Amino acid sequence: MKFGFSSYDLASPWRKISFLSVFMLLTACTQVSLKKDPFQQQNNLALPASWLINGRVSISQEEENWYAKFSWLQDSNNFQLRFTGPLGETQLLLTKIGDNILLKTLSGETRGNNLEQLLHQQTQWNLPISSLLYWIQAKTNPQFKAQVLPDSYPIEMIQQLGWTIKYPKYVLVKNTAEEEFLLPKKVFATKKQVKIKLIVSNWQLDNIDTKSLNPKDE
Repeated sequence: MKFGFSSYDLASPWRKISFLSVFMLLTACTQVSLKKDPFQQQNNLALPASWLINGRVSISQEEENWYAKFSWLQDSNNFQLRFTGPLGETQLLLTKIGDNILLKTLSGETRGNNLEQLLHQQTQWNLPISSLLYWIQAKTNPQFKAQVLPDSYPIEMIQQLGWTIKYPKYVLVKNTAEEEFLLPKKVFATKKQVKIKLIVSNWQLDNIDTKSLNPKDE
């Protein structure tokens, strides 16, 4: 903010400007600048159609606890979610291409068109995968009502579909165009006795290999 005094006649009573007022105005501008959230424009930056997340997940349901590494490959409306064990073996592979869903486990594979239902039938997990797609980006599922706190980015909590999703930590991610995204590092989702903890080790926003999601490769 620039203040030019050359066009003002300081001797004129009706144009007299109090130096104290100017000082207070400058101080106020400085305070506003310091308080301004540098990521306030986050919502104006949309993630690319394709992205990849790697990290760790823990799932607690009643008295059962399960831990694994995960990778989430997203390409528009298609995605592939892979859970791997401590030795790198794939324990569960969930692939969605269009309306077709393929679930592979150590015991075999199953196909269907209802994501959550298919997952529950084969694993007994109650995981809202369709909504996790949005929650892991610190967004709400647009198909359902939700409460968000606070009402500016970065958000701290989402309440949707009976789930409470908290974001205790974010990480700054840059793409090759040097655009900056403040994205979740930790995502904790809870509903009654089910608890999901996602710890993201890496966000990749460019140069994504989506061959595994190409229907021609099926």
